[in-house]
Amino acid sequence: MSGSADYTCGYPPLTALLAASVHALLHTSAATTLVTTGALLAGTVTLWLLLPAPWWSAATAVCLGFGILPGYASSGYPAIVALALLIPVTVYWPTTGAGGRLGRSGVLRAVCLGAACAAQQLAWFFAPFLLISLYAVRRGELGARPAAAVPARFAGVAALTWAGINAYFAAQGFSAWLHGLLLPLAQKAILHGKGLMGIS
Repeated sequence: MSGSADYTCGYPPLTALLAASVHALLHTSAATTLVTTGALLAGTVTLWLLLPAPWWSAATAVCLGFGILPGYASSGYPAIVALALLIPVTVYWPTTGAGGRLGRSGVLRAVCLGAACAAQQLAWFFAPFLLISLYAVRRGELGARPAAAVPARFAGVAALTWAGINAYFAAQGFSAWLHGLLLPLAQKAILHGKGLMGIS
């Protein structure tokens, strides 16, 4: 690490695709801010719906109350979109793959993980921990080989989602796409404002 910070826009394309769609509809220069603020609000509501009622105030405080995440959302940080997509992945994650089957909720969680990885690199650092944890939980229930199949299928669905979102850009210019995708990690700089990645 050089001690500098990454302020580039060399991120995966999901937030840019969403912002381009909003811009095409509303013709506003605040499209990115609208996308990330909308993602934060949607993530907060999703958290409310997934958590029991006694936790709603804590969810509100974490998502909206401290000013950090709303500040990042108003600045258009792609990590906010990734965060919103990671909420359904993480809430009740130990139930994913119960009985050796992903089921509809497991597939939806995997799609959200793949989309989060296509929104910001922060999700890349979260994914291995989740997959290892899924294996560990399922191994106690199913045994080693069937347990390994659960995170493998989960990772496969997530990878297909990620690849689908990135396919157009990779096809347009693979070298430029790969360079832009890896730039925040390859330029020897800490991703600005991404303390959670450092904790991982």
